[in-house]
Amino acid sequence: MDRIIIDCDPGHDDAIALFMAMAAIDTFDIAGITTVAGNIDVAQATRNARRICAIAGRHGIPIHAGCSRPIVKRFADASDYHGATGLDGL
Repeated sequence: MDRIIIDCDPGHDDAIALFMAMAAIDTFDIAGITTVAGNIDVAQATRNARRICAIAGRHGIPIHAGCSRPIVKRFADASDYHGATGLDGL
């Protein structure tokens, strides 16, 4: 079993990836989830990661907010596609 840390910006795509990783309990031991600004701002991404873990019944996975902006480029969210929360919209 591989011990992993998942770094993500949970919109629709990362929500599915998180659900799949959490369902693969014989394959992955999730040591933690870190969130960054991307599809939405980092605070909302962190709330989304907590919400996704709660829906999956995986309350023991540590979740920590990471960088609030890209290191090189200007932040541009994808709320046009992912909606205001990152988990609504298209």
